[in-house]
Amino acid sequence: FRSGPEPLIHDGYTYTTLELPSGIIWMKDNMRSANHSSGTSCCMNNNSANCATYGRLYTRGGATTVCPSGWSLPTDDEWKELEGYFGMNASDQGSTGWRGTGIGTTMKNDFNISMSGYMLQFCGSAPTNYAIGEGTAFWTTTCSANCYYPYARRFRSSYTTIERTTQPYYVDLLHVRCVKRPN
Repeated sequence: FRSGPEPLIHDGYTYTTLELPSGIIWMKDNMRSANHSSGTSCCMNNNSANCATYGRLYTRGGATTVCPSGWSLPTDDEWKELEGYFGMNASDQGSTGWRGTGIGTTMKNDFNISMSGYMLQFCGSAPTNYAIGEGTAFWTTTCSANCYYPYARRFRSSYTTIERTTQPYYVDLLHVRCVKRPN
């Protein structure tokens, strides 16, 4: 695996990177910055030590504004390209649900996907926390119909696959990885 050209330092945090053959550079670490212009972010279990270790959780509004200048929240297609880089076939890349047998495990190991937790809230119910060690989830910029449910990626500790799903943009708190596109 090719590492990125150099680590990125942003808001006092150092992020390792990975450069794909297309020239897109991915952060291999979850964003930790509390500096964003909209939405909400928090630490898992409201514990600041969890932010330092696992990164912050962001609403979709916070996710769209937290990446450093020149970087952005990845699209669904950029996630598909990343999954292909780690060996997922094109048919699985375009599917929703849990797909890419073995690729989730590879990405957990080689792309620093830690089971850092996330929070979901379904239609007015109390939030469901997926605890540290159980799973993790990431926002994309790509929306399904009417942008009420943006695409996301979820990983679970006991699964070897990756879920391509949609999440309600207004209540869920997920992690962020940023990308830098070639000029």
